[in-house]
Amino acid sequence: MKKRLVIITAIILLVAISLIGFLSYTPPLLNDRGYNIPGWIYNFFTYAYYSSRMEWLKNGGDVQARRRAAARAAWHRPDRMEELLGISDDNLFLLGREYAGLGLNKAAVQLFRAAFSGLRPAGPMPLRIISNLALLGDWSGVASAARELIKLPPESGRTNYWLGRALLERGEADQAAVFLRKAVSLDPEFADAFYQSGRAEEELGSRDTALAQYQQAVKILPGHRGGWSALRRLYQENGERAKLEEAESRLKNLTPEVPLRIVWEDRLILRGYNFSQSELRTGDRLNLTLFIEGREFSSGKVQPELTFSSSSHPGRISLKGKIIPTPSMGEVVKVVVSREIPLVLYPGSIQMDISIYDPELGGGLETGGAKSLGLVSFKLTRGWNSCLHRNELIKSHLGSGVRYQGEETLHGPGRELMSECKRQEEITGTDVRAVGRRGSLYI
Repeated sequence: MKKRLVIITAIILLVAISLIGFLSYTPPLLNDRGYNIPGWIYNFFTYAYYSSRMEWLKNGGDVQARRRAAARAAWHRPDRMEELLGISDDNLFLLGREYAGLGLNKAAVQLFRAAFSGLRPAGPMPLRIISNLALLGDWSGVASAARELIKLPPESGRTNYWLGRALLERGEADQAAVFLRKAVSLDPEFADAFYQSGRAEEELGSRDTALAQYQQAVKILPGHRGGWSALRRLYQENGERAKLEEAESRLKNLTPEVPLRIVWEDRLILRGYNFSQSELRTGDRLNLTLFIEGREFSSGKVQPELTFSSSSHPGRISLKGKIIPTPSMGEVVKVVVSREIPLVLYPGSIQMDISIYDPELGGGLETGGAKSLGLVSFKLTRGWNSCLHRNELIKSHLGSGVRYQGEETLHGPGRELMSECKRQEEITGTDVRAVGRRGSLYI
């Protein structure tokens, strides 16, 4: 009985210590001075769990799940961060982006906040961190960081924008309006600042001022979807039919049939796509429309790339779309990919993945810790085209004196046989034999 009581007491103590460690927990990555014994115990068991899960997922095929487990393990053992994630444990910005991409938002927020506190205020990095905090919905963090930057000269339209935006998202429209008005006066070409200023003015009851701000936003950026959405609502309330029809038409043109929100680093957001071809034949034309929205630090150019894999063959085939300038903040652009299905793609169930390539940097952007993302699937069937009878086909290429054997045949895209003879003398004979699913050519 005593022994059982001791065991139960030990278990209760261990659970209590672990709970205390969890409640008073500071990640070792963000605490150079070390941590208490309960925190150490919590780290030990949590690391053991996630490292074991990471090893177990090695053979599971889910690369993202394995990387997420690796990130969780490294969170509790930062000395293994570079080994597990390939990122130094002192590069808090890149780690924040990595954790955000893996859906570990709470950890990402902590990393971005720590990265900001350790930065010198000069350069673009502070605003990049603020932009990433905004993507994660940490408006308190955005407001705190922007207040620090706004104290420093020179005055910045972007800093005023982010402080006003954070206050607006927190429901403090009266204070937000002050900073957003300042933002548009300092940066009169910043379309999203006009849009956010319009939101603040509307919440304060200044509908006419808000209407003018929304109109200015879409005048600067005709592809600003938020601006057109607000205008449609106000035109409808005002009974302005002609303007309402224009706003509805513009908004429809910027709205995907399949909505998404996939963030590619801090460059852009894939808002969705249009694709209605559930079944295609070999040689048919694939038509896909992507809706891409820009972010704060959008710059340069990007190029979408589609990768196809068939259930009946292990190979992968890629098609690159056209190169486009990266959209501005709040701007939605449509990217149409219209290409014939590659003849070498095997019929079956086709998985179409998307990646975003930066032609200037020479690499792909990441989302969720990966370079590509499964987008949609469709069925591909054989699109055979009948051709000449075999005797006519051979005679048309080799002359009337040729002899042939066998039944009539059909040739289809990707199955034609082409033989080029570089020697000048006349071809006197050819023999084509089928060997299983492959063909052999004898001359």
